[in-house]
Amino acid sequence: MPRARQPSGCYVPAAVSRSHLESVLQYHLLSKHTPPAYAPGPGYLDWKTQPNPFRSFRGAPSLALPLSSGEPSPSFAELGRGSPAAPRTLDLAGIARLFELSFAVSAWKQLGASRWALRCNPSSGNLHPTEAYLACPALPGVEAGVHHYEARVHALERRASPPSEPWARAFPAGGAFIGLTSIHWREAWKYGVRAFRYSQLDLGHAIAAVRYAAATLGWRATVVAGASDDDVSRLLGLGRAPDFDGVEREQPGALLWVGTELRDVELDPLLACLVGASWTGRADSPGTAHTRWDDIDAVVAAAAKPGTSEPTWQAPRLPPTAADPSTASEPRRPMAADPSARSEPRRPTAADPSAGSEPRRPTAADLAGESVQFPPAVASQAGESGPLQPTAACPSSTERAAAPQTVRGAGCEARPIALGPAWLSADSVIRSRRSAVAFDAQTRIPQAQFFAMLEALLPRAGIPPRDALPWEPRVHPLFFVHRVKGLPMGLYALPGTDDIERRLHARGRDELIWQPVEGCPAHLRLRLLLPLDLRGEAEDIACGQAIAADGAFTAAFVADFRGPVTQHPSWYRRLFWEAGLLGHALYLEAEAAGFRATGIGCFHDDEAHRLFGFAGDEFQTLYLQAVGGPREDSRLLTLPAYPS
Repeated sequence: MPRARQPSGCYVPAAVSRSHLESVLQYHLLSKHTPPAYAPGPGYLDWKTQPNPFRSFRGAPSLALPLSSGEPSPSFAELGRGSPAAPRTLDLAGIARLFELSFAVSAWKQLGASRWALRCNPSSGNLHPTEAYLACPALPGVEAGVHHYEARVHALERRASPPSEPWARAFPAGGAFIGLTSIHWREAWKYGVRAFRYSQLDLGHAIAAVRYAAATLGWRATVVAGASDDDVSRLLGLGRAPDFDGVEREQPGALLWVGTELRDVELDPLLACLVGASWTGRADSPGTAHTRWDDIDAVVAAAAKPGTSEPTWQAPRLPPTAADPSTASEPRRPMAADPSARSEPRRPTAADPSAGSEPRRPTAADLAGESVQFPPAVASQAGESGPLQPTAACPSSTERAAAPQTVRGAGCEARPIALGPAWLSADSVIRSRRSAVAFDAQTRIPQAQFFAMLEALLPRAGIPPRDALPWEPRVHPLFFVHRVKGLPMGLYALPGTDDIERRLHARGRDELIWQPVEGCPAHLRLRLLLPLDLRGEAEDIACGQAIAADGAFTAAFVADFRGPVTQHPSWYRRLFWEAGLLGHALYLEAEAAGFRATGIGCFHDDEAHRLFGFAGDEFQTLYLQAVGGPREDSRLLTLPAYPS
């Protein structure tokens, strides 16, 4: 696997980095939303200082990149099977396509006089703190050196021209580096102290975007795990103070190796070449002014990544998947007037006569015959979002006593997992990805497609996107299932290993039943935890946002938190990268299946933990993502990404 070679034992011992660990944990606590208060924010939006989401380097030579519209593309289903087309040559057309399908503008939206860009990589608040760079040898059509990608015009700006012969000798064959950085002010302008979290989530989305784009070219992409922040900064020229004079600096993020094959890489020879390089260009301003957030500066310093020597980890090879014949055509989204969308019972509210004069809560007879003690986050919601109600598919205590301890899904016979329409191209899925702004509260996802979406979250050798992270999974999704055909409504878990399942089981609330879902492929390890209508709880946890309750399901990305962060505080960033990467997989899987997803960064962290039963910080929720049938805004005008 590609990783920067460093001396062994490079992780800073815990005793040395104790103050950094405390700083990271303090930031994580400070940046939590806790009702009735929220994490510190700007208080209002100062439109005069709104950051520019596009950076360019004035004076740097610019290379216009060709657009790949109309070129052949593997199907999205082929990417999920690990069988894309033969590897393309590393040249101008290939590099252009890589950036186009990962960071380029995908469309412009307009409402009245307001106009804004959408990109292939999603971003919190569409603020785009991530900048992307290319470090490459001489390629057909692309000069050797370090280049900044200018998304607004789809071009490469050459920042550094190293001595050609030493650079060529030092550069590994068969690939190039993609460097990712963050401008935290772009997020802090709107979200305040929580911006560091969102910037790291965006880096995770960006890593996944690069991995999917590389797969369309038959290339591999993986994070160079051993690289330090100092390595990334030196490679990309981030420490060149005169080039960033008077503007918000970029912080080093992830470094990826992209190419026809994976290689071990040594960065020191490349960095030595840059000592004598010619640098050009000065960064423009992302806004007219910016406010410093001391707490963000503190966590940046505390979570800095040293050079490390890390064990090699490769994703396992899972059972082969195949497109289900039932998905040969794109599924139709049920509309509000579609009778097939109305088979789900309407959630009663306290004021609803159908709920009765006394909204009934679950009793011992509803859940395993034992007393159920709900936390304040749940128990206080009667009369606001409706009572907790067992779902129609939830068995009674008598049925449970007589039935095997496995949750049955309607028509859940084992079969290959559906991966979406076989003809749908990967390019079209990537370019059409959008964030839903609202769901219709009716559309239900077929069970097979839900399982296919879960499949995409697993680490699978040679299959995007999780194989881009060369470490064992640390983030394990829980799901609020609201509208999946054949599955009871309730809380589900997708633990990655036996050990994680045991630990989550031990730390979770006593009422969680941990039943396997019959008909779900065994390697998915899907477990039903709590068979209840939790739409109200999902909405309340998501800062009262109805979008968490109105979709088919909402995922909560839960990190194995304390152990990795104690190992080294820089793991704090990696955990968010992993959560963002998994969220990106859901975005594309939903789009391919004819639905839509949206990331939810605003949520009450510890209210989620109370519902799950987590105490302390062994496990922490880092991100929410909802999937469902979108409600489109017909007022918006869609314009081409690059009209000229």
